[in-house]
Amino acid sequence: WCRGIVLTSDKNYAPTTNTAMLFLPASIVNPGFEDDKDGNGVPDGWEVKTCAGTPEFAYDDEVRQGGKRSASITNDDLKDVGIWRQRTRLKPNTRYEFVVRVKGENIAGDRGARVQIWYKDENGKSINPEYCSGSLIGTFDWRRVVHRFTTPSGTVAGYFGLVFLRATGKVW
Repeated sequence: WCRGIVLTSDKNYAPTTNTAMLFLPASIVNPGFEDDKDGNGVPDGWEVKTCAGTPEFAYDDEVRQGGKRSASITNDDLKDVGIWRQRTRLKPNTRYEFVVRVKGENIAGDRGARVQIWYKDENGKSINPEYCSGSLIGTFDWRRVVHRFTTPSGTVAGYFGLVFLRATGKVW
């Protein structure tokens, strides 16, 4: 799902498709949802968050993109809001890029699926969320989402994730 996050302080940075996308200190653990060493059904490094309703989270070894597994969220009601997310360290005023692949099935509603970053300060307070993919609606095969962003002042960490809200259907 997530190929990685790249960290650079070069304002003229222009990666190519061959660019290595994972550099420390910003890193996504288990970006392809491959590992679940404790067998709890939640990929290592990731967490699920139910914000409203009863979204269904799944660890899928049949529908996948380039690996052994993927993770999905299914919403049966427009009131369902679910998030697959991971916290990672970020630096303030720093340019990053991430590349992910997202697949949708019968996504209908006014918001849909979104790739999102939630910035956090040193006290854990939210600074600004950033929607990175726009609303993903409909049925579509694996879609590549690339997003470049610069972290706000005061950012020390962030949650990176896939949010599914005010929509029905399934997203991987």
